Amino acid sequence: MAFLPKINASAVVITTLLVVGLCGRVVTSTSNTTLGLYLCNTLTYQNSDPYRLSVDYILNDLLTVTANTQGYNHYVASPCANNIPKAYGHETCNVLLSATDCATCILAAYNNIRNLCPDRIGAQVHLQDCSMRYENYPFAE
Repeated sequence: MAFLPKINASAVVITTLLVVGLCGRVVTSTSNTTLGLYLCNTLTYQNSDPYRLSVDYILNDLLTVTANTQGYNHYVASPCANNIPKAYGHETCNVLLSATDCATCILAAYNNIRNLCPDRIGAQVHLQDCSMRYENYPFAE
């Protein structure tokens, strides 16, 4: 006949609350969209410049795809068409965020890049919980 050790019921309850609390925190986290750093290339492009199409493609792709990408780490290159110069982009979110909160952070990064670095050939913004970058050359972070 085996004897089971005495279990302290309060320790079980506290451990259960901690586990449930930590799991709940991850699921219900909210994104911190505080701006940490931004960098804008000094070179600009004109409204009529075909490169604008590549930048628009990259930023819209990052805006719509990253939050639905496993690991919230997404690289993209614009398609090469009709001699339009290519653009390259990267975005990442804190992996502890929900997809909805990642999308919220991405929207804030998108708005910051558009407002702080208008018409730049390259730019990046780093918020507390996400970052967005695009350039006119391939890169890895």
